[in-house]
Formats: sequence, structure tokens, C-alpha cells
Amino acid sequence: MNTSNCVATKNEAAVSDSKRNVYVEPVADVFRSDDGVRLILDLPGVKNEDLEVQVQDAVLKVEARSERANATRVYRRSFRVDRRLDSSAIEASLKDGVLEVKLPVKAEAQARRIDVVTA
Repeated sequence: MNTSNCVATKNEAAVSDSKRNVYVEPVADVFRSDDGVRLILDLPGVKNEDLEVQVQDAVLKVEARSERANATRVYRRSFRVDRRLDSSAIEASLKDGVLEVKLPVKAEAQARRIDVVTA
């Protein structure tokens, strides 16, 4: 692949092809808490209709497209989903080119307090 004409922002990996597609692996911020995991990805210029988020076989895949400067940017990123996370309850939202994905911990995997009784 020819990378001489590709454009990437700081911390992005990008390559281009002869069809004027620029492939970008967007940077992701990952936040962990007792409740789950939150992913934040910058996807500038992406609209809801050009975004696909799916989970299959414990892999979360994000793919999006945006038209910029006579080229199509194709964003792709995959994440392994830990077995303690509830893949059926994943939520995603897109606002101003920022994708937020919430992966909650399964109820049975959450820590819970156990009351001790005096015998």
C-alpha cells in the first residue's frame, strides 16, 4: 500500500490505497470502574448512518467512514470483550464525532456485600 499521500492525526495509524481510502485506527481512551468499561474514540466527521458498532465472539468492532478532502477515511478498531462484561447490555452514543461505548459488568460478576450474622 502507498502511504505517501495518507494523512493521520497524532497517535493514529493510517495507510491509504489507490481508491483514495485512508484507513485509520483511531485512538481510544479506556476507563475502567467497578461498574464496567467505558471507551471513548475520536471519529471526526462521522455521522450515525456511517458508523457500525458490533460485538461477536467476544470482540467489539467499530467501523466508520467519513468523506474528507476528496478521500474517504475508514476508521477501524477492535477490542476483546472480557467475559465478566455483559455484551448484551453494551450501549453506544455518538456526539460531535466522539463515540462513547459503555460495557457494563455482568450482575453476577459485580462485587456485593455479604451480611454476617452472629450465630
